[in-house]
Amino acid sequence: MENPDMEWVMNKALFAIFFIQMIWYFTFLKIMEIIIKKSTLYLFENQWAYATILFAIISTFNYFTLIYKNRWFKYDEEFAAYSKTKNRIINIAIPVFYILSAALSFFLIDVCANLRHAGEIVDF
Repeated sequence: MENPDMEWVMNKALFAIFFIQMIWYFTFLKIMEIIIKKSTLYLFENQWAYATILFAIISTFNYFTLIYKNRWFKYDEEFAAYSKTKNRIINIAIPVFYILSAALSFFLIDVCANLRHAGEIVDF
């Protein structure tokens, strides 16, 4: 990481990956609520403890899959080898994926709220 710009790019990418992982984790929880028709059980009464442990697990996973032994650079070199057209498609697809993921998450939150209001999802 001799180039400070590369470090900034890597940190932005890690934040983006973390953000999408959190969206999909909570999307999965909402899907499970709809399927089992019960609120998801949280391990801790204090939600800050739950969020801190979840943050630590995801950060550790990201560290060992991307940063440890400079694995990130292997992916960076692979994307650098793509043609300009393929890079443009990827650059368009990634924000679309984020927008669709967030929209799905919000939709599932709305569905769960409606089901909970109708009494079809019960709390633990």
